[in-house]
Amino acid sequence: MSKPVFTIGVFAVIIDEKRRVLLCRRTDHDLWNLPGGGLENGEAPWEGVVREVKEETGLDVEVKYLSGVYAKSQENDLVFQFVCEVVGGEIIISDEADEIGFFAFNDIPINTAPKQITRVKDALDNSEKTVMRRQAGRPSLKLIEEGFFDLKKISMEKLNQLRKLLVENKKLVSEMEYTSGNYDNDGNVIEENLPTITTDFCEIGSCGKDIYFVFVLESKDFSLELFEKIKDRPGLRIYGFDDFCTDLYLMNDFDFFGFLEKIGKEKYVQIQFSYEKQTSLELLKEYLALIDIFKASKTKVINQLKIDLRKK
Repeated sequence: MSKPVFTIGVFAVIIDEKRRVLLCRRTDHDLWNLPGGGLENGEAPWEGVVREVKEETGLDVEVKYLSGVYAKSQENDLVFQFVCEVVGGEIIISDEADEIGFFAFNDIPINTAPKQITRVKDALDNSEKTVMRRQAGRPSLKLIEEGFFDLKKISMEKLNQLRKLLVENKKLVSEMEYTSGNYDNDGNVIEENLPTITTDFCEIGSCGKDIYFVFVLESKDFSLELFEKIKDRPGLRIYGFDDFCTDLYLMNDFDFFGFLEKIGKEKYVQIQFSYEKQTSLELLKEYLALIDIFKASKTKVINQLKIDLRKK
């Protein structure tokens, strides 16, 4: 058996006094990245990241600690990420980066590599701790070829418009934030760090070209009456809270009572609806219609503005 061969990448997370992170826009593609790149022969990872930052940004940095190790097994790529501190130099545009700037996490440009957004979040959320994570999903250049970032821009604009409409209609709604990700039927990550807003009834997010609504309720409150009212609505997917691997409703022979038995040990049920072509005004009408359905079936929905289910 041949030995596995990995490429090794090194990247720096540089955080300013406002908790903003330094990003560089690549010259070869319209894509924002953390400063970094591949190791050269004979280099140690902590040496390579200092060199890469200098070459891309003009800044001299000192490594503070290793914040993450990431395995991209689909690409046979291993990434070391370091939190670094600026100790000298000044920002200079290079032949590798034509724009450089600091960004708050929620203001990170749309055309930022999704895997790198996850790594930034890890560094911000886990001070001086090393995160070890396997990262799946398509490579960034493949996403560019597929028009992923163009679709993401359109859906995020729609999400922002929907948020404005909710505010205008005096509905409770959060600021834009990022959630962990979306999964396929096998439990694999389709997209990481989805932009979302949260109301007192559901989470509303953007994934690729789709806008989705996710309602969460206690499994004991999931009734046949509710299911009969929602079963023909767009893009319906029903999960046990911890069971992202089972996309039950997409099967034609959905067994309501079998589903309840299967998730009997889980406290929560997630009900998701997905929309592709609807305008923000049509999405608002759909949101209000779904609320009426849940109320009519006397189903108590978890207020995700009050309860952070991600911590559960």
